[in-house]
Amino acid sequence: MPKTILNQGEQKMEKAVEALKKEFALVRTGRANPAILNNVTVVYYGVPTPLNQIASISVPEAQQLLINHLINLLLTISKKQFWLPI
Repeated sequence: MPKTILNQGEQKMEKAVEALKKEFALVRTGRANPAILNNVTVVYYGVPTPLNQIASISVPEAQQLLINHLINLLLTISKKQFWLPI
């Protein structure tokens, strides 16, 4: 019985650590981080699709994110909607 409780506790702690790692990936440190766009979705053929599935996201300079779409796709996103302070 105590071993099963310890194993369950260990599994929950591992999940908590993984969740914390994901949160730390989003921390802004002055350098552009493509992970901040992981939750951004665009409507593609009527289906909400994560941006990182239809575009490549790279960091050419410390404070720039470069988004290259992989499919000939017209993204009609206004500057106000897409602007993210880094």
